Formats: sequence, structure tokens, C-alpha cells
Amino acid sequence: MASPVSKIKYGNVSLSKFENQNNKDGKSFTTVSYTPQKAYKVGDDWKFSSSFKPSELVFLIQACQEALIDYYKKVDSKPQPQQSNDVPF
Repeated sequence: MASPVSKIKYGNVSLSKFENQNNKDGKSFTTVSYTPQKAYKVGDDWKFSSSFKPSELVFLIQACQEALIDYYKKVDSKPQPQQSNDVPF
């Protein structure tokens, strides 16, 4: 499994960011994905889960907000392709 390029942590919740390089039709591009996880301890052992209690959702929301802000700062700083007006909605 690939290593995350960054990780945002709040409380016992983390949000890992992954970037994958892709090629399609001769064009190179990067896809970005995020994986949430929480850590908790059982005895002396650390366990990990992708299920969250209601009290942990605030940490997940904070991590997601930070990730979105960071993502759109980088996207907005890049030149964007011309938008097409032929969208059917």
C-alpha cells in the first residue's frame, strides 16, 4: 500500500491524503483521495477503525474542512481548463 503524502490529525482521528499519478490519452494527471481513521487503545495495544462515535465526528469534520481548504488552495492556484457551456443541467 502506498504511503500517505500528508496526514491531518485532530484528537484520535486522522485523515490521510494519497496522491496517485495517472496517464490517460497521453496526458498525465494526479488524483487525490483521503482515508479517515481513528485510533484507540485496548490494554497496551493500539487499534484502528474507520467507524466513528458521534463525539468523534467533530474531529473528523475539522480534518475534512482542513483538507478541503488545502485542496482548493492548490487547485485554485493552477490554471483551469476553459469551462464548456454545453452542460445538460
